[in-house]
Amino acid sequence: MKNYPLKIGVTGCAGSGKSLVCKRFSQLGLRVVSCDEIARQVVEPGAKAHGQLVALFGKGMVGDDGNLDREKLRDLIIGSPVDRERLEGVVQPAIVAEMLRQLEGAGDLLVVAEVPLLFELGLDPYFDVTVTVAAPRGMLVERISARDGVDSRSARSLLDMQMSQQDKVDGADHVIWNSTGVDSLYRAVDKLYSTIKNSLLDMG
Repeated sequence: MKNYPLKIGVTGCAGSGKSLVCKRFSQLGLRVVSCDEIARQVVEPGAKAHGQLVALFGKGMVGDDGNLDREKLRDLIIGSPVDRERLEGVVQPAIVAEMLRQLEGAGDLLVVAEVPLLFELGLDPYFDVTVTVAAPRGMLVERISARDGVDSRSARSLLDMQMSQQDKVDGADHVIWNSTGVDSLYRAVDKLYSTIKNSLLDMG
């Protein structure tokens, strides 16, 4: 007997296009839980993780509006593996707990979660299907640079901090390559959705 909702976990390196894939799943009518959105929620002023991070890194990491300065935090963890581990030790458990709460509370037959650290945190057993979104490294660097307003060296450093794309590809049930434009990407998502729907829900 299947336990609903059935869960699709979408992952990939920075710049791969995970959010675009999840956007398409949403357009197809599926509920999407975003760990990036949850990551923002769990460090909002007043949240437990916010207070823990201020205690760890000081009030200099807090902007005038009371929110954490994400640029400063990003620079901090790129420059210091120790500080990165300290930050992750606070934020990651909070994100995972909230993600699981939202997934289990979904009233749908099928739900999608965008999980950048799906394999790194050993979360794949929580999902019925795992999907890695991938692209050539040069494209990843260009997308990160454009998205974050950083130079290519910083973009490469961010990628080097992450699990290798090949490991994410090898660990996934399905792989979607995002290297030939949005239309092609969406067609790949549509095809994958049909495959998953037929195999998991027995819906022809």
